[in-house]
Amino acid sequence: MRRTYVLITVLAVSMIAMLLALLAPRAMADPNGEVIIGQQVILRVRYPAGGMSIDARVDNITSRLNRLLGSRAFDPSLITVHRYGSDYGIMYGDDLIVTADAKTAAFNMTTPEGLANIWAENLKRVIPLAKARMRP
Repeated sequence: MRRTYVLITVLAVSMIAMLLALLAPRAMADPNGEVIIGQQVILRVRYPAGGMSIDARVDNITSRLNRLLGSRAFDPSLITVHRYGSDYGIMYGDDLIVTADAKTAAFNMTTPEGLANIWAENLKRVIPLAKARMRP
């Protein structure tokens, strides 16, 4: 009888954990280089950089954002822009989210720093909204 109770409890906890994982906001990759959170495009990767293809960059960004979305409370003040090699990086605390490269910045008629600031503001605005949608 005790084993049955333990088994039922373990199954219930597992099902709740899976349900919460499905309900958590997710960053999604689009075949056009778009990174999407909560149905909003937060940035577009236009060119390969750092030895990665567009798809690889989008996959890396998406993975980083999903870890951020699912792992802890979000503090927008921890999103900052810093020089990162020859580009500008958008950081969450000490963790790199994405770099804004010169070619993508030129495409958007701005500088890498300007583009990084635009993307950082998008993240600060969209992530809290996406996390709020998952709260009961």
